[in-house]
Amino acid sequence: MGALTALTTVLVLGPAARFPGSKHVVSYVGLAPAVSASADTCHLGQITKQGSSLLRWVLGQAAPLAARADDDLHRVYRTLIHRRGRPKARVAVARKLLVRLFIMVRDQIDYAEFRRRGCLPPPRQPVLPTRA
Repeated sequence: MGALTALTTVLVLGPAARFPGSKHVVSYVGLAPAVSASADTCHLGQITKQGSSLLRWVLGQAAPLAARADDDLHRVYRTLIHRRGRPKARVAVARKLLVRLFIMVRDQIDYAEFRRRGCLPPPRQPVLPTRA
């Protein structure tokens, strides 16, 4: 990721403390899917495109480059290209890149520290039913 992507992200998002979590950041930028729900039916549509179009464009341009540099993003990008096509793969990787940038800004860490911590949250412990 280049300096332009990092600078644009920091300037558009502002202080990271104002967002409770990464889902709020994704929604703020407009990379979250639109939801149409009625009764038992839930349909996920295109991205909402609310928020900064500049940041969405910068992340969209940085997504394929980040996918080349990072093995995890590369695997996701290639899988989605074959399943859904290049534009949707680019948006998905841009979303993942935004979440990673948000975590690094929020925790004041660099990418090496982010990789050391691990990309995935720790697995949940299964809840066993209690006997009555």
